[in-house]
Amino acid sequence: KNLFAVNEFYRNNDDFINPDLQERLVIGDYSISIFTYDIKSNFFEIRDNIGTENIFSSFSDFSSFLNEIMDSCS
Repeated sequence: KNLFAVNEFYRNNDDFINPDLQERLVIGDYSISIFTYDIKSNFFEIRDNIGTENIFSSFSDFSSFLNEIMDSCS
């Protein structure tokens, strides 16, 4: 997916703007998870795709974040 198109969907659509995702950079999604970067706290987050206020896990560095994503997708 195109990073710009994904973020445009979460920030600027006519149906619903999700307040939990509006302040974050959405990197991607997989199954029940959304992968985000919180610009204010400098944390990478794995969030629930339905209840986006729920954070499954949070990482201060990209490599740990990426390792967790790879483990959960395999």
